[in-house]
Amino acid sequence: MEINKLPNMLLFDATPIIKKSVAKYYKIPVGDLDSKIRISTIVKPRQVAQFFATFCKDATLEKVGILFGDKNHTTVLYSRNEILKYITPLNDKIIDNEINRAVNWINFFINKEIEIERIRAIKKKNREKRIRFHIRTIVKHYHHIKDISK
Repeated sequence: MEINKLPNMLLFDATPIIKKSVAKYYKIPVGDLDSKIRISTIVKPRQVAQFFATFCKDATLEKVGILFGDKNHTTVLYSRNEILKYITPLNDKIIDNEINRAVNWINFFINKEIEIERIRAIKKKNREKRIRFHIRTIVKHYHHIKDISK
């Protein structure tokens, strides 16, 4: 997977979506990503989640560490570099490993969830516009009726 094909998470903090996606892929509870558990079945998913979280809006290594159970920024840096080793092609070789497949699937799922959130935001904005329009219409009619009754 190429780094420039990562989801566009720069619009908002997508950490909850990332955690949900990673937990779903690895079939683990979301809370385990924030825990201090150090077994490989939890550590790898946590590293993948931290890798994605570094691409969020205003993400610093310190902030990502705090979001994942108060981890040190160097732990987040190590996680990001560890995942990069698995997904960055060396000498243009095609990478086919479990981490690369996981990152690709999670990337797809995150993009899907972000698109759903974007659509929800547009619908909410349109709904608010309609409400404002109806309120203006009601106020206009009220003033019109008030003027007629004088």
